[in-house]
Amino acid sequence: MATIPVQDLGSLTDNSDTAQTTNAYTVKTGYYRFINTDSHSNHFAWGGAPDVTTDMVVHVPVNGAEVFKLTKPKAAKIAGATAANPCVLTLDTPNQQTNIVVGDYVTISGADVSGYNFSHKEVTAVDPVTGAITIDADASALAAFTGTAFARNSIKIQAKGDSTNGMTMYINEVQIEG
Repeated sequence: MATIPVQDLGSLTDNSDTAQTTNAYTVKTGYYRFINTDSHSNHFAWGGAPDVTTDMVVHVPVNGAEVFKLTKPKAAKIAGATAANPCVLTLDTPNQQTNIVVGDYVTISGADVSGYNFSHKEVTAVDPVTGAITIDADASALAAFTGTAFARNSIKIQAKGDSTNGMTMYINEVQIEG
């Protein structure tokens, strides 16, 4: 199986056994390559607000590299947003459903009013009829929404070494080829 790099999420490093978390990244393929350069295994959790102490974790073997499918890309084209708290996003096609669900985290991009370009906000409701998405974001001080934007799911990855000797883990989102 060959992989094509899509985006570099950088490295998570620590000199003890403290969990380290990436920034939020918009999901492009959902496939992630983890490279453990340590002489002991490391483990990770993923999601909107991952916690390696309570979430399901996956171990990456000693000096190993593994590819995991963690999620799938989700997106919705946004035609409107309320200047309110919480902010409600209106889809560009009325009564259209979306694959974004409550509990997902989304990043908004492309809004003409830049304040609506939110990063990694939790979805707290999805209207079953209109598909409108409510996010945990305060837009009450913003000007009226204009133009269109896209809401795409985003995740964070949290990792921790399996010993007090720390960890060094490199993470890339990849595309699978072949």
